Amino acid sequence: MARRLTVALAGVTALLLLTACGSAAGDDRPKVFRVGFGGDPITMHPHLSAPAYNIFLTPVYETLIKSTPDGGYEPALATEWTLAEDSRSLALTLRPGVTFQDGTPFDAEAVRANLEAAARSGTLTARSLTTVDSVDVVDDTHVVLRLNAPGGHLVGVLASEAGMMISPALLDGDEAARNPVGTGPYQLTELTRGRTAYARWDGYRDADTTELDGIEIHGFPDDTARLNALRSGQLDASFIFPSQIDQAEQSGMRTTVFERTVFHSMLLNTGRSEFGDPRVRRAIGLALDRATMAQTLYDGNCSPAGQPYPETHWAHSPEVGQPEYDPEQAKSLLAEAGLPDGFTFTLAVSNITTYQRLGEAIQGELARIGITVNLDIMDNPSLTALRQTGNFDAVGGQYESGRPDPTTFLTDFYLPGGTFNPGDFTTPGGAELVDLARQSTDEADRTGPVRQVVADAAELGAPVVPVCFPGSIEADAPHVTHGVTVSIVGDHDFSTVRMD
Repeated sequence: MARRLTVALAGVTALLLLTACGSAAGDDRPKVFRVGFGGDPITMHPHLSAPAYNIFLTPVYETLIKSTPDGGYEPALATEWTLAEDSRSLALTLRPGVTFQDGTPFDAEAVRANLEAAARSGTLTARSLTTVDSVDVVDDTHVVLRLNAPGGHLVGVLASEAGMMISPALLDGDEAARNPVGTGPYQLTELTRGRTAYARWDGYRDADTTELDGIEIHGFPDDTARLNALRSGQLDASFIFPSQIDQAEQSGMRTTVFERTVFHSMLLNTGRSEFGDPRVRRAIGLALDRATMAQTLYDGNCSPAGQPYPETHWAHSPEVGQPEYDPEQAKSLLAEAGLPDGFTFTLAVSNITTYQRLGEAIQGELARIGITVNLDIMDNPSLTALRQTGNFDAVGGQYESGRPDPTTFLTDFYLPGGTFNPGDFTTPGGAELVDLARQSTDEADRTGPVRQVVADAAELGAPVVPVCFPGSIEADAPHVTHGVTVSIVGDHDFSTVRMD
């Protein structure tokens, strides 16, 4: 659920400045929405793109199933879906009459080709599709996914990057990384450092509902520069961090906070340093004064987190209490682990300002219990690559727990062999509980086993150490009457943007 805060302009001068930079009523110029983001896309290929960058993909690509703002699902390129009673097949009915931007028909063969490509080794989407053995084409508008394990989670998977449909002509090779072709409302026109631009595609199936003539996403790794670009009129909107809300509102911006299943955190490699000992992991959790960190780093606009899911999400485990701060108990646990004088490890963080500050705050908190943290600051693509290799002590930053599905997060971080579990951390019966949660698409059936894994991981000292939930925060100039809508799992919907 979004919280929209509207504030008065900080003066007539600010009003004149900002409206002069936007499109005035009756202006015949193309209506182009310029939004600031924390970086540039690593790739425009959905199968190779991290979830944090989906804002760059959604103008071009549509998914088979669409996530709603509150985390539900609705039809997109697939109009219906049914999981078999034995949960070993998923049938999809496809929307007829759709074409890709290069004129290729969207049909069952295109879906089969896309899902097979998304499951190839080396893609980031492959791990979400390991349960799919084959995709059977029934006719032009019907496919059936044959599964080797329960597939209740696949609805969420098909609403994420793995379900983004690429023109079959681009599935081989790397052309889609630079020149994407989907079925969405916009086509990519420019991909340069600091600027990714799109133009309205008149062949879109719902072209009459497309409000904007174009979109520009401007990459600003520096938080201050990004907000200043909005204040000066270079942008119509910008995604900002919690600590910037007051500054934005004082400049006459309207801010919207979208609750998300993302949290700022530190990932510990249980196969490195001293992190294999659960007492050490629990000590680190107890040593973080999350309330003070939230106030200092985010001006109080980041809810302290003791687990990966906010209270409003169905996967939130009531058994896991609010995060506790007890540095003395943390020291005792280190002593029990044979580390009364602490130890040293390296924490890798992004060069984006907020994450640097997060790393510095963690460094300061852990110093109080005798742990020395050496910071390794790098650009976002390098950090993403490092996390995927598993060659790290710890990585700080933003983590996503609900996209594409909570069981994906549990599999990646809490089960042996998980993509982001290089130390093979595990919980009792975790694999069986995840399997149980995937036997249904019904939230009521899935809640119990998912929450149990979350609670068991917390009891053992989870390798993912949450700090707080920042949400996604959009600041809009006054001439933007409605901005981008961000779902709880992070989809960015530009169809809701309205500008005077």
